[in-house]
Amino acid sequence: MIKTYVRKQPLKIQAVQWTGDNIEEIQDFFGLSDKPNATDWAWSGNEIVIGPRKGDMIASIGDFLILTDHGEIFPCKSDIFEAMYEEVEG
Repeated sequence: MIKTYVRKQPLKIQAVQWTGDNIEEIQDFFGLSDKPNATDWAWSGNEIVIGPRKGDMIASIGDFLILTDHGEIFPCKSDIFEAMYEEVEG
């Protein structure tokens, strides 16, 4: 039987957008993670390669990098990010 579900609780995350010229901010952002699988990353020109346990993920310029409350970092395309999240003031 097919069922419909909704998310029960909001998910609070931290994120930064990769602009191509904010590598120091990206380095600081990866420093926030206390999980070793989330800190395995490399910067290659216009892309950031994140190497968690599940395989490499690529962030291109304009993508957001998301830090979960579990310490995992993953990329998200800007249109998807903007549709799913809104900034919390303070």
